[in-house]
Amino acid sequence: MKKRFWENYSKLQLLAGCFVTVCLIIVSVLLLRTVNGTKTYNVDFGAIQETVDEDGTGRLMLRGLSLRKGTYSIVFGYVADSDSKVEIALDNDSYLSDVIPATYGSSATRDYKFELKTGTDRGRIDFTYPSGSKLNLAFITVNSEIPMYYDGLIFGALLLVLIPVVWMGMYFYNRSTHKIALIVAVVMVIIQVLPFIARSGLNLGIDLRGHMMRIEGIYYGLLDGQFPVVIYPEWNNSYGQMGVLYPNVFLYIPAVFRLMGMSQLGACKLFMYLIICTSAVIALASARTIFKKEWQICLAVTVLSLDNMRLFDMLGDGRIGGALLAEMFYPLVIAGLIEIFYQNRRKWYLLAYGIAGVFCSHIVSASIVCIGVMIFAVCAIKRLKDTTLYCYIGRAILLFTGLILGTAVCFVKFYFSDWGQDKLQWEDFVTTLWPRGTVYDDRKWIFIIALFLICIASCLIVKSRGRLSHIAGTFVMPALVSGSLLLWMSTRAFPWVMLRKIPAIEYYTNMLQDSFRFITFADVFLIFCACRILEEVVLSVEGRQSYKSKTLCCSMGVIVILCLINFIQINLEYFTGKSTLYYDAVIGDIEFHQNDYLPAGTDPKWYESDAGYISDEEAVSSLAYEREGTYIYYAYTNSRDGAYVEFPRFYYDGYIAEDEMADRVQVYKGDHNRTRVYLETTDTPAIIRMWYYVPRYMPLACALSFGLWIGSLMIVAVRVYRRID
Repeated sequence: MKKRFWENYSKLQLLAGCFVTVCLIIVSVLLLRTVNGTKTYNVDFGAIQETVDEDGTGRLMLRGLSLRKGTYSIVFGYVADSDSKVEIALDNDSYLSDVIPATYGSSATRDYKFELKTGTDRGRIDFTYPSGSKLNLAFITVNSEIPMYYDGLIFGALLLVLIPVVWMGMYFYNRSTHKIALIVAVVMVIIQVLPFIARSGLNLGIDLRGHMMRIEGIYYGLLDGQFPVVIYPEWNNSYGQMGVLYPNVFLYIPAVFRLMGMSQLGACKLFMYLIICTSAVIALASARTIFKKEWQICLAVTVLSLDNMRLFDMLGDGRIGGALLAEMFYPLVIAGLIEIFYQNRRKWYLLAYGIAGVFCSHIVSASIVCIGVMIFAVCAIKRLKDTTLYCYIGRAILLFTGLILGTAVCFVKFYFSDWGQDKLQWEDFVTTLWPRGTVYDDRKWIFIIALFLICIASCLIVKSRGRLSHIAGTFVMPALVSGSLLLWMSTRAFPWVMLRKIPAIEYYTNMLQDSFRFITFADVFLIFCACRILEEVVLSVEGRQSYKSKTLCCSMGVIVILCLINFIQINLEYFTGKSTLYYDAVIGDIEFHQNDYLPAGTDPKWYESDAGYISDEEAVSSLAYEREGTYIYYAYTNSRDGAYVEFPRFYYDGYIAEDEMADRVQVYKGDHNRTRVYLETTDTPAIIRMWYYVPRYMPLACALSFGLWIGSLMIVAVRVYRRID
């Protein structure tokens, strides 16, 4: 007879579940009540920059207003002893310049209304006052007819969704054979989330701006009607830039949050929470696949969660995508290799999910994963004698191909085009090798070197006891060799200077930027290796039972202490003000000028102005011009053959144009990489419509790829549920 719902839980669990449910409902209601408060925004004066020109002219500048489509009023109060000037620019169609009169000691207010046809991330308010005078702002308020963002609504709804997750978690806990490991995984999630809850912002580190730009690029690309998003329409002063040479599959998630009405900050923080939770699930699933003992799973989950490179990426460098996403899948790659080569192969799909996840996150990390997988396969080459192995490898390759289909099709289409690959070449790779100099510069290597020494010491202990044969047929040696070689590649001891004389290797290393990328994957190899070797080390001989507990406690203690030192040190940097925080939901901090994937030969000066070019201004009369995303509407008359117009859009393959009769007009690459369209000779008004067209096979490939991700993961989830039910 099937149990009633409440019979699946103990009395204590029922009380705890009800308490958590009530708390989540209360917090959710409080968050939902904050939505109307987002109709008014008072600018934090800390975001205003003040400068003085050489001639003494003063400027107060507010940059990066992030506003959605809608109607706004901007109100500010001021005191000025002479006439000053205000400029407000929200997008290309919403610009105002006005003189604000002197107040002579009293205060005054000004109110301006705007209607945004599309959203903007580059709204600005500039105040200019003459030399020798003063302008003091009392307040700046932005009012909207609708909420500017819906962070509270979405977070509140997600907390309600969390209620069944809590009950399902307790259900899974009751049927789990590794209850302590499950608790450890939950604790690791809480520990990693706390810094982002304690501080309202995100570290504006090396890559956060770039990842936010990509999220915004996808957001505006989707609004532009593109799927997949090939061109980021608002980048480079709306000249656009290629968006498919960097794998963005998982960045569509925060972009969808933006479409739902979340702010930049809210979407990024929610995505970070999802990354942390997913990483814990992957670490737990990978460890449970490889190990059976509770302490091994707990150790692996703890070290994977508090790995120093992961913490550096999240808190130190402020990453929310790219390498951080790729690192999330590393445990799956190694668990899949071990499952196929050394275990029963029922979970062969782990390898496909792991490598596909890395490929869909970060191409450079994917290249390093390929190196590690090849080293592991060479070390386990004897296993290839088993012909059934090829069947599972073939399945993994087939699933992998389907999962990366959308990313690969778009990437291959444009990678060999004329986009200027030299922009991704950095020539300081050799200077990033370990040792770099000071202990502070080399701190990223301390953890992995200690982990490597623990693995070597454990191997020596096992050998001294004559138990080396116990690990000879396991994954220990391939994992140790793979991790050690990747670690070696990050040091000056590796012969990079000689190998870089080969052009292909020089090109590859210049693209890597930094040698620490090797140790991020090496860490995971050595973590799993250490957990397995320690199992052999703690096997005591008769009469020496105490040696087992001492060895285990000492080894685990050293590793966990290293993790805690990393965690504390990185959190100190995050909380003591060394980190520049991005903390505001309305004022963004994104520069939309990046040169990574621009057409070859592009000079950044070309996109400083968003004005187009007309070849013959005497013959061509411009009657109307509108632009929204990649779409351009242009009305004109032309009295001379051969006249053309160049629109302020960088030329990429895929732009199409039509006239008023819907007949296609050829689009050419013009001067300064602009899109050029030749005009017909006509005395009556004629029009040109131009936009970017995504080839049909790209949406099909992406739909198949996304569908395979979702469908196959649902099948795996059902299998897991049936196994525990």
